[in-house]
Amino acid sequence: MHIADSLQRKEQLKTIGELQVSDEMDKLKLSKARLSSRNHTIALISAITLLCLLIGFALYLYLNLKRTQKLHNKLLQQREKALKSEKQKNAFINSICHEVRTPPNSISGFTALIVEDLETTGYQNEYNEIIQESCDHLTNLLDDMLEVAYLENLNKDLPTDLVDINKLCKQEMEAIQKSILRKKSFINFTYHPSSSLFVLMQNIFPC
Repeated sequence: MHIADSLQRKEQLKTIGELQVSDEMDKLKLSKARLSSRNHTIALISAITLLCLLIGFALYLYLNLKRTQKLHNKLLQQREKALKSEKQKNAFINSICHEVRTPPNSISGFTALIVEDLETTGYQNEYNEIIQESCDHLTNLLDDMLEVAYLENLNKDLPTDLVDINKLCKQEMEAIQKSILRKKSFINFTYHPSSSLFVLMQNIFPC
Protein backbone atom coordinates (compact mmCIF):
# COMPACT_ATOMS: atom_id res chain seq x y z
CA MET A 1 0.00 0.00 0.00
CA HIS A 2 2.75 2.39 0.95
CA ILE A 3 4.68 1.42 -2.15
CA ALA A 4 1.67 2.21 -4.35
CA ASP A 5 1.17 5.57 -2.65
CA SER A 6 4.84 6.36 -3.05
CA LEU A 7 4.78 5.55 -6.76
CA GLN A 8 1.60 7.54 -7.22
CA ARG A 9 3.13 10.49 -5.41
CA LYS A 10 6.24 10.30 -7.59
CA GLU A 11 4.06 10.26 -10.65
CA GLN A 12 2.17 13.28 -9.39
CA LEU A 13 5.40 15.14 -8.62
CA LYS A 14 6.74 14.25 -12.04
CA THR A 15 3.54 15.46 -13.66
CA ILE A 16 3.63 18.66 -11.61
CA GLY A 17 7.28 19.19 -12.63
CA GLU A 18 6.46 18.66 -16.27
CA LEU A 19 3.55 21.08 -16.00
CA GLN A 20 5.81 23.65 -14.35
CA VAL A 21 8.44 23.24 -17.09
CA SER A 22 5.74 23.50 -19.74
CA ASP A 23 4.37 26.62 -18.03
CA GLU A 24 7.85 28.19 -17.94
CA MET A 25 8.33 27.34 -21.60
CA ASP A 26 5.01 28.94 -22.45
CA LYS A 27 5.99 32.03 -20.47
CA LEU A 28 9.32 32.22 -22.32
CA LYS A 29 7.59 31.83 -25.66
CA LEU A 30 5.05 34.51 -24.74
CA SER A 31 7.83 36.86 -23.59
CA LYS A 32 9.78 36.17 -26.76
CA ALA A 33 6.68 36.81 -28.87
CA ARG A 34 6.03 40.09 -27.04
CA LEU A 35 9.67 41.15 -27.50
CA SER A 36 9.55 40.25 -31.18
CA SER A 37 6.28 42.15 -31.60
CA ARG A 38 7.80 45.16 -29.83
CA ASN A 39 10.86 45.03 -32.06
CA HIS A 40 8.65 44.82 -35.13
CA THR A 41 6.64 47.81 -33.90
CA ILE A 42 9.81 49.83 -33.29
CA ALA A 43 11.17 48.86 -36.71
CA LEU A 44 7.86 49.82 -38.35
CA ILE A 45 7.78 53.18 -36.57
CA SER A 46 11.42 53.80 -37.53
CA ALA A 47 10.71 52.89 -41.14
CA ILE A 48 7.66 55.18 -41.25
CA THR A 49 9.65 58.01 -39.65
CA LEU A 50 12.52 57.54 -42.11
CA LEU A 51 10.07 57.42 -45.01
CA CYS A 52 8.43 60.66 -43.83
CA LEU A 53 11.86 62.30 -43.56
CA LEU A 54 12.77 61.13 -47.06
CA ILE A 55 9.46 62.39 -48.45
CA GLY A 56 9.95 65.73 -46.70
CA PHE A 57 13.52 66.04 -47.98
CA ALA A 58 12.44 65.11 -51.50
CA LEU A 59 9.64 67.69 -51.33
CA TYR A 60 12.12 70.32 -50.10
CA LEU A 61 14.48 69.52 -52.97
CA TYR A 62 11.63 69.68 -55.47
CA LEU A 63 10.37 73.03 -54.21
CA ASN A 64 13.91 74.40 -54.03
CA LEU A 65 14.64 73.21 -57.57
CA LYS A 66 11.40 74.69 -58.85
CA ARG A 67 12.17 78.02 -57.17
CA THR A 68 15.71 77.96 -58.58
CA GLN A 69 14.39 77.27 -62.08
CA LYS A 70 11.90 80.11 -61.69
CA LEU A 71 14.64 82.50 -60.62
CA HIS A 72 16.87 81.26 -63.45
CA ASN A 73 14.13 81.85 -66.01
CA LYS A 74 13.48 85.29 -64.55
CA LEU A 75 17.19 86.14 -64.76
CA LEU A 76 17.30 84.93 -68.35
CA GLN A 77 14.35 87.16 -69.23
CA GLN A 78 15.97 90.13 -67.52
CA ARG A 79 19.25 89.38 -69.30
CA GLU A 80 17.48 89.24 -72.66
CA LYS A 81 15.77 92.55 -71.91
CA ALA A 82 19.09 94.08 -70.86
CA LEU A 83 20.81 92.83 -74.02
CA LYS A 84 17.96 94.16 -76.15
CA SER A 85 18.13 97.51 -74.38
CA GLU A 86 21.91 97.53 -74.79
CA LYS A 87 21.59 96.89 -78.53
CA GLN A 88 19.01 99.64 -78.86
CA LYS A 89 21.23 102.03 -76.95
CA ASN A 90 24.23 101.16 -79.11
CA ALA A 91 22.17 101.65 -82.26
CA PHE A 92 20.91 104.98 -80.93
CA ILE A 93 24.43 106.18 -80.06
CA ASN A 94 25.76 105.14 -83.45
CA SER A 95 22.86 106.79 -85.27
CA ILE A 96 23.09 110.15 -83.49
CA CYS A 97 26.88 110.27 -83.39
CA HIS A 98 27.21 112.26 -86.58
CA GLU A 99 24.02 114.29 -86.04
CA VAL A 100 25.10 115.43 -82.58
CA ARG A 101 28.62 116.39 -83.64
CA THR A 102 27.71 118.26 -86.81
CA PRO A 103 25.82 121.26 -85.29
CA PRO A 104 28.48 122.17 -82.68
CA ASN A 105 31.22 121.83 -85.28
CA SER A 106 29.28 124.07 -87.66
CA ILE A 107 28.59 126.64 -84.94
CA SER A 108 32.22 126.61 -83.87
CA GLY A 109 33.44 126.99 -87.46
CA PHE A 110 31.06 129.81 -88.37
CA THR A 111 31.77 131.57 -85.08
CA ALA A 112 35.49 131.46 -85.82
CA LEU A 113 34.88 132.95 -89.28
CA ILE A 114 32.67 135.70 -87.90
CA VAL A 115 35.17 136.56 -85.17
CA GLU A 116 37.99 136.72 -87.69
CA ASP A 117 36.02 138.97 -90.08
CA LEU A 118 34.79 141.39 -87.44
CA GLU A 119 37.00 144.31 -86.55
CA THR A 120 36.33 144.76 -82.88
CA THR A 121 38.23 146.26 -80.02
CA GLY A 122 38.12 146.19 -76.26
CA TYR A 123 35.25 144.35 -74.65
CA GLN A 124 33.72 143.22 -77.94
CA ASN A 125 36.90 141.37 -78.84
CA GLU A 126 36.94 139.76 -75.42
CA TYR A 127 33.31 138.68 -75.78
CA ASN A 128 34.03 137.19 -79.19
CA GLU A 129 36.88 135.18 -77.72
CA ILE A 130 34.61 133.94 -74.93
CA ILE A 131 32.00 132.84 -77.49
CA GLN A 132 34.64 131.00 -79.52
CA GLU A 133 36.09 129.29 -76.43
CA SER A 134 32.61 128.25 -75.28
CA CYS A 135 31.82 126.77 -78.71
CA ASP A 136 35.09 124.86 -78.73
CA HIS A 137 34.50 123.67 -75.18
CA LEU A 138 30.98 122.48 -76.03
CA THR A 139 32.27 120.65 -79.11
CA ASN A 140 35.03 118.92 -77.14
CA LEU A 141 32.60 118.05 -74.35
CA LEU A 142 30.17 116.42 -76.76
CA ASP A 143 33.02 114.53 -78.42
CA ASP A 144 34.21 113.23 -75.05
CA MET A 145 30.69 112.21 -74.00
CA LEU A 146 30.07 110.33 -77.25
CA GLU A 147 33.43 108.58 -77.08
CA VAL A 148 32.86 107.52 -73.45
CA ALA A 149 29.38 106.22 -74.30
CA TYR A 150 30.81 104.37 -77.30
CA LEU A 151 33.56 102.75 -75.22
CA GLU A 152 31.17 101.76 -72.41
CA ASN A 153 28.88 99.95 -74.85
CA LEU A 154 31.61 98.40 -76.96
CA ASN A 155 31.42 94.59 -77.01
CA LYS A 156 34.55 93.98 -79.04
CA ASP A 157 38.17 95.04 -79.06
CA LEU A 158 39.03 98.40 -80.53
CA PRO A 159 40.79 98.38 -83.90
CA THR A 160 44.52 99.07 -83.74
CA ASP A 161 46.70 100.96 -86.15
CA LEU A 162 50.27 102.22 -86.44
CA VAL A 163 50.47 105.88 -85.41
CA ASP A 164 53.33 108.33 -85.78
CA ILE A 165 53.73 109.83 -82.31
CA ASN A 166 55.50 112.94 -83.59
CA LYS A 167 52.79 113.65 -86.15
CA LEU A 168 50.03 113.00 -83.61
CA CYS A 169 51.64 115.36 -81.10
CA LYS A 170 51.97 118.04 -83.77
CA GLN A 171 48.27 117.76 -84.67
CA GLU A 172 47.23 117.99 -81.04
CA MET A 173 49.54 120.94 -80.39
CA GLU A 174 48.11 122.79 -83.38
CA ALA A 175 44.62 122.23 -82.00
CA ILE A 176 45.66 123.47 -78.57
CA GLN A 177 47.56 126.40 -80.03
CA LYS A 178 44.32 128.12 -81.09
CA SER A 179 43.04 128.42 -77.55
CA ILE A 180 46.51 129.26 -76.25
CA LEU A 181 46.86 132.19 -78.67
CA ARG A 182 43.57 133.68 -77.51
CA LYS A 183 44.99 133.85 -74.02
CA LYS A 184 48.16 135.51 -75.35
CA SER A 185 50.24 132.49 -74.43
CA PHE A 186 52.69 130.55 -76.54
CA ILE A 187 53.74 126.93 -76.68
CA ASN A 188 56.56 125.54 -78.78
CA PHE A 189 56.82 121.98 -80.06
CA THR A 190 59.79 120.87 -82.13
CA TYR A 191 60.25 117.48 -83.73
CA HIS A 192 62.31 115.94 -86.49
CA PRO A 193 60.27 114.30 -89.26
CA SER A 194 63.17 112.03 -90.11
CA SER A 195 63.03 110.43 -86.65
CA SER A 196 59.42 109.24 -86.72
CA LEU A 197 58.32 106.93 -83.95
CA PHE A 198 55.48 104.55 -84.78
CA VAL A 199 53.50 102.74 -82.10
CA LEU A 200 50.49 100.43 -82.25
CA MET A 201 47.50 102.30 -80.82
CA GLN A 202 43.79 101.70 -80.52
CA ASN A 203 41.42 103.86 -82.50
CA ILE A 204 38.85 105.29 -80.08
CA PHE A 205 37.03 107.50 -82.56
CA PRO A 206 33.73 105.73 -83.39
CA CYS A 207 32.64 108.19 -86.07
